[in-house]
Amino acid sequence: MSMLESRREVARLAGALHVEERELAYLRDQPAEALRTLRVGLSEHLFERHRRTFRRIGKLAGSVPAPLAGRIAQAALGPAVSARAAATMEPPLAVKLSSSLPAGFLAELSVQLDPERARPIIAGLPERTILDVSAILLERGEHLAMSRFIPVISADLAVRVIEQAERRVILAIANLAEDNAAVEQILERLPVADDAHLAAAVTDEEVALDALSLAARVSPANGARVLRAGLDRPDVAGLVAGAITTYGLADELKQALDELSDDERSALGA
Repeated sequence: MSMLESRREVARLAGALHVEERELAYLRDQPAEALRTLRVGLSEHLFERHRRTFRRIGKLAGSVPAPLAGRIAQAALGPAVSARAAATMEPPLAVKLSSSLPAGFLAELSVQLDPERARPIIAGLPERTILDVSAILLERGEHLAMSRFIPVISADLAVRVIEQAERRVILAIANLAEDNAAVEQILERLPVADDAHLAAAVTDEEVALDALSLAARVSPANGARVLRAGLDRPDVAGLVAGAITTYGLADELKQALDELSDDERSALGA
């Protein structure tokens, strides 16, 4: 069983339930697939419970001018209901309606969007809208919502979205994102000079686990890059080595560790 995968699923579940991750930390020893099934099932239940209502709202929104539909969404429905109603619309209509909504409301709405149903909607948003909404989400610490953008938008735009974020935040968003390939593409676009900043963000065990999670889910070469980033800092190397030992992560990180020299592996206690 993958501890890092289970940890990622616990983080996503906590975000979906709008609770602190530490409140669900006791679930980290559960299989990742079981946690994912629970998370997806909860989302489906919430949607199916009011599917007819959401469809009626979606049809109403499509039958009136976009500015009026936008006003109705803000004044009468709120972000949660609006997000679920948007999921029943054809993506072009949902994107059209988004043009009449302020970035602040779109940010609140994106927190409530179902990840799978959100993909075609996010993909159709203009770049300027994505950048404006992302800036608000970053300011509010809505990392799960941010992670939903990563697999859908281009890697170049994703880098523009997150490049202003604290490196600790980048690691948290990468941990929550569900598309390994998209995460790797972003890592490859971050300059090597940025590795020192990523390493400096590792100030406690939880961030060390975020970094190790990143190293485990990208290619061995890029995983080794992540592991090497903190080797010049004894404090960071100590945190990373401690996490590897405490949670028995050497097997999960084997491919990345195999890319390191003997001295580098020794520094990480592996």
